[in-house]
Amino acid sequence: MRSPKFKHLTSVFLALFLLLSITPAGAENPAEAKSNSGNDSLRSGIQANEVRIAYDAMNPRTKEDNPGGWDNANNAPYPGFRGTDQLLIYTREFGERTGTNDWGYEVTADNEGTIVSLGGNNSVIPDSGFVVSAHGTKAAQLRTAALGTRALVDHEKKEVVLIQSPETCVREAELLLSEEQERYEKAVKEFQDFDRISVRKNIEKAETLLKKARTALSHGHIGDMEKLIVQSKNVIDQAHFANYESKSAEVRGVWIRPKEKSLAEVKNHIARLRKYRINTIFLETHYNEHSVYPSEIEGQEMNPTFNGFDVLGAYIDVAHREGMSVHAWTKVFMPENGLAKNNPDLAMTQRDGTPYEVTPPAGVAFYWLSPANPRARDLIRRTYAELADNYDLDGYQYDYIRYPDNRYNDMGYEPIAREEFQAEYGIDPLDIKMGSEHWEEWRQFRENLVNSMVQELTGMLHGINPDAIISTSVAPDFPNTPQTHMQNPKNWVQNGYIDLLLPMAYVENPGAIKTICDNSAGLAGEQSFRATGLGEFMKIRDRDLVEQAFVSSQSGAEGTAHFEFEALSLGYGDKLAQGIYRKGAVSPVEHPKESVRVSIADLERKIDTIYVPEKGMQKGQAQKIKAALNQIVKKLNDRPEKIMDKTDKTLNKIKTIKHTDPMVRDHLLDDVTYIRNILVHSNNTGLWK
Repeated sequence: MRSPKFKHLTSVFLALFLLLSITPAGAENPAEAKSNSGNDSLRSGIQANEVRIAYDAMNPRTKEDNPGGWDNANNAPYPGFRGTDQLLIYTREFGERTGTNDWGYEVTADNEGTIVSLGGNNSVIPDSGFVVSAHGTKAAQLRTAALGTRALVDHEKKEVVLIQSPETCVREAELLLSEEQERYEKAVKEFQDFDRISVRKNIEKAETLLKKARTALSHGHIGDMEKLIVQSKNVIDQAHFANYESKSAEVRGVWIRPKEKSLAEVKNHIARLRKYRINTIFLETHYNEHSVYPSEIEGQEMNPTFNGFDVLGAYIDVAHREGMSVHAWTKVFMPENGLAKNNPDLAMTQRDGTPYEVTPPAGVAFYWLSPANPRARDLIRRTYAELADNYDLDGYQYDYIRYPDNRYNDMGYEPIAREEFQAEYGIDPLDIKMGSEHWEEWRQFRENLVNSMVQELTGMLHGINPDAIISTSVAPDFPNTPQTHMQNPKNWVQNGYIDLLLPMAYVENPGAIKTICDNSAGLAGEQSFRATGLGEFMKIRDRDLVEQAFVSSQSGAEGTAHFEFEALSLGYGDKLAQGIYRKGAVSPVEHPKESVRVSIADLERKIDTIYVPEKGMQKGQAQKIKAALNQIVKKLNDRPEKIMDKTDKTLNKIKTIKHTDPMVRDHLLDDVTYIRNILVHSNNTGLWK
């Protein structure tokens, strides 16, 4: 979304364009050259369409250069010397790359100060341009800049000035088109599976529109230019989002807090999800101190806003008719059903006895059930049993199955927990300080309470419904969560308590997704499926969101899930459906056998319509690979071990095949490996059917 400060004001923009077309001669530093031009702009009195962001340092090398970029705890600079909520400028004088981590945002400007690249971190610094890098609040400001925007440096005020003009608007569209032309050519060269005809037609259409826009600008017809730019950018977007591969087997989930009060409303929402090609719904069962269904458990009365309408039952009925699955999404120890708030004896407490946590920085109080309290644990078990007994659910998701972040709220000091710990270890937890001698024993004690709850719930649910899928949404920093949240998903995966792992990768930068996905792959191993939770609610760029889904897919994850429905409906779902979700998909967690079948059929299609016709492999080679794939299909009614044997033989055949383009060979290996992973994970979770 473009900043309101970038609205097109015809007369001002035209004057500004003429002004900025004058480049000072003899400037040694490109950033300084832009500063001179920027100061000219300021002296002209033209203030419209300028966004100013204070910068903290340029090419910092020492603590003195940028104190905010220094990690005092470790006595070392943060990556790239970029600290919290900072904006830095890098020229080639700093080095070849910025050296920053994934938790920020960067733009690259050429020697004219024109922004030619958006997004990412650890960017390559151009020889005669510069990189503007930001974190936190300043990253949000920097994101208002588009391709083609002029980035100028005002050294006197220590500010970066972002300027839009009619010329920069045309230039933005031209750069976007150039990117799509390169993406298209690269995708074709790499034998990627995308809608070639649609992408090519839209690129050609955008070329025509931009030529007309240039002509309009040259004649001073700014209004006509603006209309043509809008049209061209819409067409370029269509080309962009269509240029993604789409899997035929993956989880496509969405979290939903139901608010519908009629069957018609539920049907409307399900229809929208079908349009987005979603196949899995995680439906919240308790919030705002109520349940969303008629509950017989004390303290869990149904929300009166539904007027008796069983929205959970309606979602299940309609979704099943449409081929979607529904999982009960429940916050285990922080259920939002009023139990802990209205029953202090069941609540988790802080050291000072306060029966709630205060979340930073908003200061909102949240009540947690005590994992040490047998009555609280019984209520949790009864809640899940009620859901399992009364509803045809496909699965159950454990959320908030942890303690609060002890970096902010050290909790778990209710009397029953203290007494039990003291009886075993001879010390009151109130006498233990974080990091002291007995801290690890106290931390492990609380982790064990969480682990045993997971074990009990999964055992109970599988006893009621052996086919139920058990999933959990977990914080993405897995190595740290045992220490910070007493949450150890590694334990759950290794012990077979979890079928589907959903790391909550709620970040803006697509680059950070790869790190999270790599970590989740290590965590899940061969014991669990995994799907990456993406955060549309953060209102990130639609291009970044789709790229995140792509990065997740490339990592080998068996799908993605979107938080949440209302945010997904703000245009993200449509963009996903244009490309990466353009084909319907079978969930490998729900239907592993069918997932293998459709994945093989899809691979054979790519062989016949892309790899052979585009000279990536010979017909004889293709026939051998297809014959091997058919052997896998013929074994689909056998035990997974036998199917995996055929799959391994197919992988070996692909590795040794001759006279095949290396890129095609990689595609074949990736696709068959993905099929093998479905087999392995469904076998180890007991979900093969």
